[in-house]
Amino acid sequence: MSWKKRNYANIYRKSIVIQKLVELEVERVREEAELLRLIQSVGEGVGARAIGLSGSRTDPQAPKDFLQDFDVVYVMDDIQPLVDDPSWLEAFGPLMIRQTPEASTIYPPSLGGCFTYLMHFLDGVRIDLMLCPLALVDRLANEPGLQPLLDPDQLLSFTNQANHSHYWIKRPTQAAFREHCNEFWWVSTYVVKGLLRKQLIYAADHLYTICWQELLWIEDLFVAHTQQFQVSTGKNHKYLQSFLTEKEWRELTSLLDFSTITACGQSLLKMQKRFDGQAKKISEKLGLAYDWQEAENVQKYTKYWSEKNWQMRPENQK
Repeated sequence: MSWKKRNYANIYRKSIVIQKLVELEVERVREEAELLRLIQSVGEGVGARAIGLSGSRTDPQAPKDFLQDFDVVYVMDDIQPLVDDPSWLEAFGPLMIRQTPEASTIYPPSLGGCFTYLMHFLDGVRIDLMLCPLALVDRLANEPGLQPLLDPDQLLSFTNQANHSHYWIKRPTQAAFREHCNEFWWVSTYVVKGLLRKQLIYAADHLYTICWQELLWIEDLFVAHTQQFQVSTGKNHKYLQSFLTEKEWRELTSLLDFSTITACGQSLLKMQKRFDGQAKKISEKLGLAYDWQEAENVQKYTKYWSEKNWQMRPENQK
């Protein structure tokens, strides 16, 4: 057997072993109590002055399942040795994938002196571990739901000040409501432009990343209004479905077909109709002014080109 064939054979055998290990890990997901003990043990081992837990694991209203992240912070006298040599992370178990946002070259660091390891392990456990220098510990006062797991020196004594109300949907001002609505109708014209030029990706991108997000903002307001603005639909609106009827959910998700020019155009029309209807209703409930003329103008413009099957006149295609 040639060296090349032997090399391929070794690679294949290793991949089979790794696959079996992954299957074994996934079959046994570690329990929360076991993970919390491990988090505390590793923290003590590296000299953490304090260890805190935040996020959905400390939110009594959040649905509980094994997919919830462990949002952890280690307060350290000096984080640099742990950043320079991350081998200590191996104590948490076999990794599937890891990210280090503060070391990223494509996304600017945002923590200003702290360092985070985002870790997804083979058994499905996810730990987001922030290393916070002792000199910056006061910044943690704004971390919603932060609870101490280890804090002998009372460095996290402020943890009762921040709670999950930080995530509640905010009642909009008149200016904010007008700007959100204006953004939806303004970007709708970009979608029409993309459809007329047969630039499906351009049209779908604007429809989803901006118009759809503004619609979800309006949907959130309805939920918040019924709960006296003491509720959150979660990151990326992940809990919104639980507040809607099955019929409402089907209607909402039916707007997500961007597969062809025709389908994308229909989604735009239906999204505009829903946004307009919801915006009118919530503006009345909250005593806010809604620019119905702006909405009508854009809907007429969109309908005109829809009836032309998104076809420009030949003289306009030059």
